Amino acid sequence: MVWIIGYQGDQNLRLTLTARTQAIAAGTQRLQERDVESDYTFSAGSATMFDVSLQPSTLYPDYTLANNTPDVAALSGNSAEYRGPGLSRLSATYRGGTVIREWEVDGPAVSKAFVRWVPGSLAAHVYDACAAMIASKTPSDSTRLVYSSISGNTSALSATRNSGSIAAAYDMSAISACIGDQTNSQYPGILVTPEHVWCMHVTRSVGDKVVFVEMNGTQHTRTISAAIGVGNTWQMCRLGSPITAIAPMKLLPTGWESYMRPGTLYADGIQWPALNIEHASGAARLRFLQVQSRTNYNNGFLVGHFTAGQFSGWSDDVQGGDSNGPLLFPINGELVLAGTQYLASLAAWPDAYDIEGALQSIGANGRTLTRASLSSFTPYY
Repeated sequence: MVWIIGYQGDQNLRLTLTARTQAIAAGTQRLQERDVESDYTFSAGSATMFDVSLQPSTLYPDYTLANNTPDVAALSGNSAEYRGPGLSRLSATYRGGTVIREWEVDGPAVSKAFVRWVPGSLAAHVYDACAAMIASKTPSDSTRLVYSSISGNTSALSATRNSGSIAAAYDMSAISACIGDQTNSQYPGILVTPEHVWCMHVTRSVGDKVVFVEMNGTQHTRTISAAIGVGNTWQMCRLGSPITAIAPMKLLPTGWESYMRPGTLYADGIQWPALNIEHASGAARLRFLQVQSRTNYNNGFLVGHFTAGQFSGWSDDVQGGDSNGPLLFPINGELVLAGTQYLASLAAWPDAYDIEGALQSIGANGRTLTRASLSSFTPYY
């Protein structure tokens, strides 16, 4: 027999919004929203705002309150402060579920200008790490090419790493140099455990070979012993024997989005740089892309090239042939896999396609994925 018990009365968490009018004075204020500081310029007028009342559940008093639309309203104690017109959305999550309340905020015109990422935040850290990589360097093949020369195939590969690369200080050995019949592959494999390779876009078959090159030039050739499809275009492959001399690439940890200002597709407007490898030209070139935090499409990132600023000379439009180029974030002195390029302008986050489940399905052999630590950064919601 199965009993289904519904919560009643005070056993439910109650989230109530009460109308309030807020006077808005003309002027400019510098305000912080999670990891972003922006200058808001307000026109004089009044706004229809609200006060917040939250009564916890008597059964499960612990809860988390999230403001999902900080551009519209900012929570200050029990009151919402005006940030701009639009639909405000609050969510309170507890063991019994999630309660959502929305409020249409109406008020005077507001313009907003990005000032900076908050020092010590994850976004500021990535931005500063990327800026340090191009300090005193010029954007040319001598600094952008991953390999100064590469030829041959998986049976006889000749590859020389470019010591002048902008990422020479970072270990990129976990990104394959050759896989199947593709030298300097347009569709590289990424070593995510000592014997598992994450691929995309091209079906890898049992018997295909893959070559990884250490930073000192030492090569490791392995044969794919098993491969399974993940989603529409991804693949998890298992190698016939492990590669122990190369550290697998770490992934962003589950819950990483709590460290970032959330974005929505085509509507975020604040970018931060990340490293990407362009393969469409036939040679692997490192370049910077603008990344708009997490989007609402397949849990991915919206990306594009820089049109101005210190990274502009190092970036290009994403183009056909870049697919499966790894999107890399410099975090705590190493490159971390954030996703793989997909759909020309979107980088997909691997967990959206159950990379953990794929590892178990193909046979983990006791291996686990390694996640980067974000313990030194502040979560914002």
